[in-house]
Amino acid sequence: MWQTFLIWRVMNAPLPVFNPFRKLLKLKLPNSAEKSPSSFWSRASSWLPSQMMGCLVGLGVVILTVFVSLLCIIFITPVVFLFFGSLPALMFMISISFGGYLSLKITSKLGKIRIAGIYDLIGVTAYGDQRATWLIGRTIYKDILWLKDTRIMMSNSVYILIGFLTLMSVLGIISALATPATSTINLLFLETVMGLGFLTIAVYLSFVQAMVIGYLIALWSIDLSSDGLNRLIATVGGFLGSQLVVYLIAYLILAIGLPALYVRMKWDTFITLGLAQLIGLAILHEMLVRMMLRVLARQAELPYAMWRSEIGI
Repeated sequence: MWQTFLIWRVMNAPLPVFNPFRKLLKLKLPNSAEKSPSSFWSRASSWLPSQMMGCLVGLGVVILTVFVSLLCIIFITPVVFLFFGSLPALMFMISISFGGYLSLKITSKLGKIRIAGIYDLIGVTAYGDQRATWLIGRTIYKDILWLKDTRIMMSNSVYILIGFLTLMSVLGIISALATPATSTINLLFLETVMGLGFLTIAVYLSFVQAMVIGYLIALWSIDLSSDGLNRLIATVGGFLGSQLVVYLIAYLILAIGLPALYVRMKWDTFITLGLAQLIGLAILHEMLVRMMLRVLARQAELPYAMWRSEIGI
Protein backbone atom coordinates (compact mmCIF):
# COMPACT_ATOMS: atom_id res chain seq x y z
CA MET A 1 0.00 0.00 0.00
CA TRP A 2 1.17 3.53 -0.71
CA GLN A 3 2.55 4.77 2.60
CA THR A 4 1.89 8.38 1.60
CA PHE A 5 -1.87 7.91 1.50
CA LEU A 6 -1.78 5.57 4.50
CA ILE A 7 -0.25 8.35 6.62
CA TRP A 8 -2.64 10.86 5.01
CA ARG A 9 -5.59 8.70 6.01
CA VAL A 10 -4.24 8.37 9.56
CA MET A 11 -3.81 12.15 9.78
CA ASN A 12 -7.41 12.76 8.72
CA ALA A 13 -8.98 9.94 10.73
CA PRO A 14 -11.34 11.01 13.55
CA LEU A 15 -9.60 11.67 16.85
CA PRO A 16 -10.43 9.48 19.87
CA VAL A 17 -13.54 10.55 21.75
CA PHE A 18 -11.43 10.88 24.87
CA ASN A 19 -8.30 12.74 23.90
CA PRO A 20 -6.36 13.57 27.08
CA PHE A 21 -3.81 15.69 25.24
CA ARG A 22 -6.35 18.39 24.54
CA LYS A 23 -5.99 19.38 28.17
CA LEU A 24 -2.38 20.36 27.78
CA LEU A 25 -2.40 24.04 28.64
CA LYS A 26 0.46 24.94 26.33
CA LEU A 27 -1.43 23.69 23.28
CA LYS A 28 -4.22 26.18 23.93
CA LEU A 29 -6.75 23.83 22.39
CA PRO A 30 -10.45 23.69 23.33
CA ASN A 31 -11.35 20.92 25.72
CA SER A 32 -13.87 18.79 23.89
CA ALA A 33 -13.48 15.56 25.89
CA GLU A 34 -16.74 16.09 27.69
CA LYS A 35 -18.78 17.07 24.66
CA SER A 36 -21.67 14.78 23.84
CA PRO A 37 -21.63 13.14 20.41
CA SER A 38 -23.02 15.52 17.82
CA SER A 39 -26.27 14.67 16.08
CA PHE A 40 -26.57 13.88 12.39
CA TRP A 41 -28.04 17.29 11.58
CA SER A 42 -25.30 19.17 13.44
CA ARG A 43 -22.62 17.18 11.58
CA ALA A 44 -24.40 17.79 8.27
CA SER A 45 -24.75 21.52 8.97
CA SER A 46 -20.99 21.80 9.53
CA TRP A 47 -20.06 19.49 6.64
CA LEU A 48 -22.29 20.90 3.88
CA PRO A 49 -21.02 24.53 3.92
CA SER A 50 -17.39 23.47 3.56
CA GLN A 51 -18.28 21.05 0.77
CA MET A 52 -20.36 23.69 -1.02
CA MET A 53 -17.54 26.20 -0.67
CA GLY A 54 -15.10 23.65 -2.02
CA CYS A 55 -17.34 23.02 -5.04
CA LEU A 56 -17.65 26.76 -5.68
CA VAL A 57 -13.88 27.16 -5.51
CA GLY A 58 -13.41 24.25 -7.89
CA LEU A 59 -15.98 25.72 -10.28
CA GLY A 60 -14.23 29.08 -10.06
CA VAL A 61 -10.90 27.45 -10.92
CA VAL A 62 -12.50 25.81 -13.96
CA ILE A 63 -14.02 29.09 -15.14
CA LEU A 64 -10.71 30.90 -14.60
CA THR A 65 -8.85 28.20 -16.54
CA VAL A 66 -11.26 28.45 -19.48
CA PHE A 67 -11.14 32.25 -19.41
CA VAL A 68 -7.34 32.39 -19.40
CA SER A 69 -7.25 29.78 -22.16
CA LEU A 70 -9.51 31.95 -24.29
CA LEU A 71 -7.26 34.94 -23.62
CA CYS A 72 -4.30 32.85 -24.75
CA ILE A 73 -6.09 32.07 -28.01
CA ILE A 74 -7.36 35.62 -28.66
CA PHE A 75 -4.47 37.67 -27.30
CA ILE A 76 -1.26 35.79 -28.01
CA THR A 77 1.15 37.87 -25.96
CA PRO A 78 4.39 37.06 -24.11
CA VAL A 79 2.62 37.80 -20.81
CA VAL A 80 0.08 35.02 -21.40
CA PHE A 81 2.81 32.52 -22.31
CA LEU A 82 4.79 33.60 -19.24
CA PHE A 83 1.70 33.01 -17.11
CA PHE A 84 1.16 29.51 -18.46
CA GLY A 85 4.87 28.74 -18.20
CA SER A 86 5.08 29.75 -14.54
CA LEU A 87 1.67 28.40 -13.50
CA PRO A 88 2.79 24.80 -12.75
CA ALA A 89 5.73 25.99 -10.62
CA LEU A 90 3.45 28.42 -8.77
CA MET A 91 0.89 25.68 -8.09
CA PHE A 92 3.58 23.34 -6.74
CA MET A 93 5.00 26.09 -4.51
CA ILE A 94 1.58 26.85 -3.05
CA SER A 95 0.97 23.16 -2.34
CA ILE A 96 4.35 22.82 -0.63
CA SER A 97 3.79 25.93 1.50
CA PHE A 98 0.86 24.28 3.28
CA GLY A 99 3.08 21.40 4.40
CA GLY A 100 5.74 23.83 5.62
CA TYR A 101 3.18 25.74 7.69
CA LEU A 102 1.87 22.52 9.26
CA SER A 103 5.40 21.40 10.09
CA LEU A 104 6.24 24.66 11.83
CA LYS A 105 2.94 24.70 13.71
CA ILE A 106 3.38 21.21 15.14
CA THR A 107 7.05 21.81 15.97
CA SER A 108 6.27 25.07 17.73
CA LYS A 109 3.51 23.65 19.93
CA LEU A 110 5.35 20.44 20.77
CA GLY A 111 8.41 22.56 21.57
CA LYS A 112 6.38 24.56 24.08
CA ILE A 113 5.35 21.32 25.75
CA ARG A 114 9.02 20.32 26.06
CA ILE A 115 9.93 23.71 27.53
CA ALA A 116 7.11 23.35 30.07
CA GLY A 117 8.56 20.00 31.18
CA ILE A 118 5.44 18.06 30.22
CA TYR A 119 6.80 16.17 27.23
CA ASP A 120 8.65 13.53 29.29
CA LEU A 121 5.39 12.68 31.08
CA ILE A 122 3.65 11.75 27.83
CA GLY A 123 5.42 8.40 27.73
CA VAL A 124 3.75 7.20 30.94
CA THR A 125 0.26 7.52 29.45
CA ALA A 126 -1.63 4.52 28.10
CA TYR A 127 -0.78 5.59 24.55
CA GLY A 128 2.99 5.39 25.00
CA ASP A 129 5.39 8.08 23.86
CA GLN A 130 5.33 7.21 20.14
CA ARG A 131 1.57 6.99 19.61
CA ALA A 132 0.98 9.90 21.97
CA THR A 133 3.27 12.14 19.93
CA TRP A 134 1.44 11.17 16.75
CA LEU A 135 -1.90 11.86 18.41
CA ILE A 136 -0.77 15.29 19.59
CA GLY A 137 0.45 16.10 16.09
CA ARG A 138 -2.88 15.02 14.62
CA THR A 139 -4.72 17.11 17.21
CA ILE A 140 -2.75 20.20 16.24
CA TYR A 141 -3.38 19.51 12.55
CA LYS A 142 -7.10 18.95 13.07
CA ASP A 143 -7.48 22.22 14.96
CA ILE A 144 -6.09 24.32 12.09
CA LEU A 145 -9.54 24.90 10.64
CA TRP A 146 -8.46 26.90 7.60
CA LEU A 147 -6.09 24.09 6.65
CA LYS A 148 -8.98 21.63 6.90
CA ASP A 149 -11.07 23.85 4.63
CA THR A 150 -8.15 24.11 2.20
CA ARG A 151 -7.93 20.32 2.04
CA ILE A 152 -11.64 20.09 1.23
CA MET A 153 -11.39 22.82 -1.40
CA MET A 154 -8.35 21.18 -2.97
CA SER A 155 -10.10 17.81 -3.15
CA ASN A 156 -13.30 19.23 -4.61
CA SER A 157 -11.38 21.38 -7.08
CA VAL A 158 -9.51 18.30 -8.31
CA TYR A 159 -12.75 16.34 -8.70
CA ILE A 160 -14.41 19.14 -10.65
CA LEU A 161 -11.37 19.78 -12.84
CA ILE A 162 -10.90 16.10 -13.62
CA GLY A 163 -14.60 15.79 -14.44
CA PHE A 164 -14.41 18.85 -16.70
CA LEU A 165 -11.26 17.61 -18.46
CA THR A 166 -12.77 14.14 -18.87
CA LEU A 167 -15.78 15.71 -20.58
CA MET A 168 -13.47 17.68 -22.87
CA SER A 169 -11.55 14.49 -23.66
CA VAL A 170 -14.73 12.64 -24.60
CA LEU A 171 -15.79 15.53 -26.83
CA GLY A 172 -12.34 15.53 -28.46
CA ILE A 173 -12.55 11.79 -29.18
CA ILE A 174 -16.04 12.18 -30.65
CA SER A 175 -14.87 15.09 -32.80
CA ALA A 176 -11.84 13.10 -34.02
CA LEU A 177 -14.07 10.18 -35.01
CA ALA A 178 -16.71 12.38 -36.61
CA THR A 179 -14.31 14.57 -38.61
CA PRO A 180 -11.26 12.55 -39.68
CA ALA A 181 -9.99 15.47 -41.74
CA THR A 182 -9.23 17.43 -38.56
CA SER A 183 -8.00 14.43 -36.57
CA THR A 184 -4.52 15.98 -36.06
CA ILE A 185 -6.00 19.08 -34.44
CA ASN A 186 -8.37 16.97 -32.36
CA LEU A 187 -5.54 14.73 -31.17
CA LEU A 188 -3.48 17.79 -30.23
CA PHE A 189 -6.45 19.13 -28.29
CA LEU A 190 -6.92 15.76 -26.58
CA GLU A 191 -3.23 15.57 -25.67
CA THR A 192 -3.39 19.09 -24.19
CA VAL A 193 -6.47 18.22 -22.14
CA MET A 194 -4.87 15.01 -20.85
CA GLY A 195 -1.74 16.97 -19.97
CA LEU A 196 -3.82 19.38 -17.89
CA GLY A 197 -5.43 16.39 -16.18
CA PHE A 198 -2.05 14.89 -15.31
CA LEU A 199 -0.88 18.29 -14.03
CA THR A 200 -3.98 18.61 -11.82
CA ILE A 201 -3.39 15.18 -10.28
CA ALA A 202 0.32 15.95 -9.84
CA VAL A 203 -0.47 19.17 -7.95
CA TYR A 204 -2.88 17.33 -5.65
CA LEU A 205 -0.30 14.57 -5.04
CA SER A 206 2.24 17.27 -4.22
CA PHE A 207 -0.17 18.83 -1.72
CA VAL A 208 -0.79 15.48 0.01
CA GLN A 209 2.92 14.61 0.03
CA ALA A 210 3.88 18.03 1.40
CA MET A 211 1.36 17.72 4.23
CA VAL A 212 2.56 14.21 5.09
CA ILE A 213 6.25 15.16 4.97
CA GLY A 214 5.58 18.30 7.01
CA TYR A 215 3.84 16.18 9.62
CA LEU A 216 6.63 13.58 9.74
CA ILE A 217 9.47 16.11 9.87
CA ALA A 218 7.75 17.91 12.75
CA LEU A 219 7.61 14.62 14.68
CA TRP A 220 11.27 14.02 13.84
CA SER A 221 12.42 17.46 14.98
CA ILE A 222 10.75 17.30 18.37
CA ASP A 223 13.22 14.65 19.57
CA LEU A 224 16.25 16.71 18.62
CA SER A 225 18.43 17.74 21.56
CA SER A 226 18.26 21.45 20.96
CA ASP A 227 16.43 24.60 21.97
CA GLY A 228 13.25 25.91 20.38
CA LEU A 229 14.83 28.22 17.80
CA ASN A 230 17.31 25.63 16.53
CA ARG A 231 14.54 23.06 16.38
CA LEU A 232 12.44 25.38 14.20
CA ILE A 233 15.46 26.02 11.97
CA ALA A 234 16.01 22.27 11.65
CA THR A 235 12.35 21.81 10.76
CA VAL A 236 12.46 24.47 8.04
CA GLY A 237 15.77 23.17 6.71
CA GLY A 238 14.64 19.55 6.73
CA PHE A 239 11.34 20.28 5.02
CA LEU A 240 12.67 22.65 2.37
CA GLY A 241 15.74 20.49 1.77
CA SER A 242 13.71 17.34 1.25
CA GLN A 243 11.32 19.11 -1.14
CA LEU A 244 14.14 20.71 -3.11
CA VAL A 245 15.92 17.38 -3.51
CA VAL A 246 12.76 15.59 -4.64
CA TYR A 247 11.74 18.22 -7.17
CA LEU A 248 15.28 18.68 -8.44
CA ILE A 249 15.49 14.94 -9.10
CA ALA A 250 12.00 15.03 -10.63
CA TYR A 251 13.01 17.90 -12.91
CA LEU A 252 16.23 16.24 -14.07
CA ILE A 253 14.76 12.78 -14.58
CA LEU A 254 11.12 13.40 -15.48
CA ALA A 255 11.14 16.81 -17.16
CA ILE A 256 14.49 16.53 -18.99
CA GLY A 257 15.68 12.94 -19.06
CA LEU A 258 12.41 11.16 -19.81
CA PRO A 259 11.43 13.33 -22.84
CA ALA A 260 14.97 12.96 -24.19
CA LEU A 261 14.67 9.18 -23.81
CA TYR A 262 11.36 9.22 -25.69
CA VAL A 263 12.95 11.19 -28.53
CA ARG A 264 15.99 8.90 -28.71
CA MET A 265 13.92 5.72 -28.65
CA LYS A 266 11.36 7.28 -31.02
CA TRP A 267 8.50 6.34 -28.74
CA ASP A 268 5.06 7.82 -29.17
CA THR A 269 4.60 10.54 -26.55
CA PHE A 270 0.80 10.71 -26.89
CA ILE A 271 -0.52 10.38 -23.31
CA THR A 272 2.21 7.89 -22.36
CA LEU A 273 4.83 10.56 -21.57
CA GLY A 274 2.54 12.52 -19.26
CA LEU A 275 1.39 9.33 -17.54
CA ALA A 276 4.98 8.16 -17.05
CA GLN A 277 5.95 11.54 -15.58
CA LEU A 278 3.00 11.42 -13.18
CA ILE A 279 3.84 7.89 -12.03
CA GLY A 280 7.49 8.86 -11.62
CA LEU A 281 6.58 11.85 -9.45
CA ALA A 282 4.34 9.67 -7.29
CA ILE A 283 7.18 7.14 -6.86
CA LEU A 284 9.63 9.88 -5.80
CA HIS A 285 7.09 11.17 -3.28
CA GLU A 286 6.58 7.67 -1.94
CA MET A 287 10.31 7.04 -1.59
CA LEU A 288 10.73 10.20 0.51
CA VAL A 289 7.82 9.27 2.80
CA ARG A 290 9.16 5.74 3.31
CA MET A 291 12.60 7.15 4.06
CA MET A 292 11.15 9.50 6.69
CA LEU A 293 9.29 6.60 8.32
CA ARG A 294 12.57 4.68 8.57
CA VAL A 295 14.29 7.73 10.07
CA LEU A 296 11.56 8.06 12.72
CA ALA A 297 11.83 4.36 13.60
CA ARG A 298 15.61 4.63 13.96
CA GLN A 299 15.23 7.78 16.05
CA ALA A 300 12.91 5.88 18.40
CA GLU A 301 15.55 3.09 18.62
CA LEU A 302 12.96 0.47 17.72
CA PRO A 303 12.79 -2.13 14.95
CA TYR A 304 10.75 -0.78 12.06
CA ALA A 305 7.90 -3.30 12.39
CA MET A 306 7.68 -2.79 16.16
CA TRP A 307 7.69 0.99 15.73
CA ARG A 308 4.83 0.80 13.24
CA SER A 309 2.80 -1.28 15.67
CA GLU A 310 3.57 1.22 18.43
CA ILE A 311 2.04 4.09 16.49
CA GLY A 312 -0.75 2.00 14.99
CA ILE A 313 0.00 2.04 11.25
